[in-house]
Amino acid sequence: MSDEQQQPPPPPAEPTPSESAASKPSREGRSSREHLVTIAIVIALALLLALIYAPLLIWLGRTTLQLDQLHNGGLIVLFALVIGLRRIIRKKRLEVDISRLGLVLVIAGLACLLLVRWAPGLALIFALVSFCLSFAGLSAFLFGSDGVKNLLPAIVGVLLLGILAGLAPGLDWPLRGTAARYSGAVLQQLGMNVQVAIEQGAPPRLLLGVKDRVFVVASECNGFGLLTSSIVIAAVLGFYYELSWREKIGLLLLSVPLAIAFNALRIVGISISAVYTPLPYMLIHEGVGLGFYVAALMLLWWLAHRRSLGTNHERRNSTTTQTELGLRSQELLELAKRQKQIIWMIFLSLVTMFIPFATIVTGIIQIYFIFKLAQAIRSSGAWIYIILAFIPLIGLIALLHINGKATKTLQANGVKVGLMGAKSSDLEKIKGSA
Repeated sequence: MSDEQQQPPPPPAEPTPSESAASKPSREGRSSREHLVTIAIVIALALLLALIYAPLLIWLGRTTLQLDQLHNGGLIVLFALVIGLRRIIRKKRLEVDISRLGLVLVIAGLACLLLVRWAPGLALIFALVSFCLSFAGLSAFLFGSDGVKNLLPAIVGVLLLGILAGLAPGLDWPLRGTAARYSGAVLQQLGMNVQVAIEQGAPPRLLLGVKDRVFVVASECNGFGLLTSSIVIAAVLGFYYELSWREKIGLLLLSVPLAIAFNALRIVGISISAVYTPLPYMLIHEGVGLGFYVAALMLLWWLAHRRSLGTNHERRNSTTTQTELGLRSQELLELAKRQKQIIWMIFLSLVTMFIPFATIVTGIIQIYFIFKLAQAIRSSGAWIYIILAFIPLIGLIALLHINGKATKTLQANGVKVGLMGAKSSDLEKIKGSA
């Protein structure tokens, strides 16, 4: 037997520097080719989707350009698209990748397109949803999930703009009639002699008589332009500020009565200015109309912006230590102040409840106070109360409900509450401890 020990197998030979250098370009070459193939597939898919949705986009663009009342809505969508792309460019560069999210969205979009044959009455809605899903999928291929998130305001804006463009012909006379009735009711409450009539002809005309002046409530006065802009901007702002779904829906629902109310007030302002001032009618018409238009959109922006600040404030408060009473002294004082304001709004609603159409005016006045009280009691349901405020009797019940929640919060923190709100003695104690 040999005394020699079994030798271990020799280690594998390490690649020489020349072999490593040769394999590295090979791997980079394969990766580069795969990336080029991915880009080619995405480009081909984009061209295919462009051909599929070209008729829809051409119709939407042509309708938006032909109908003056859709111009501003289209500009809002375009502005949202530019803002979304700007945010994407700031955060990351173009990264083409066939992701799972993109595939799911594109497949869902094409599946919605098949529903057009099964439900011809909803063909426009299915086609718009299909385009939006496919566009979101293409955005996921190009920019990832963050890209879809940043472009979501513009995508939702396109969906709503398309739906409203399809509804435009059927909404003309209903909106005109609503505007004439509401504005006439407000003018009558102001003590003016008002008559609303339809003049038969080709086409028929809706007339609003105020004192010795007769105004024609034309298609341009039906408020569809303000309604479109309000709905689109409410949706865009809801997604831009990343509000909760309940807040998004609330803001969207609020935009409809708000647009109708501001359009009626616009007609009231034009009528009063034309009757009592010597200014040229076109100057009054354009100036007053622009003022109410901007005011309505600014109010929606303010509500969305303040709600986003309130959400961030609530998030910060949830991470801080509260006092033994649950609320800080300054928060209790703010809550007591806002509750007193709502109590006065309740009295206002009681006075105007039986006055026709007065609920619209009081509803607009109450928006700010409801929002501030909801913020003070840390409620995310402000939009529900604001919407209900425009409904006679139901609005009063909504005010009583939110006032009851404020009362319970104050009482839970040791503050006595009477008919007109928190007791002054308790408020002085709180101020002393602040």
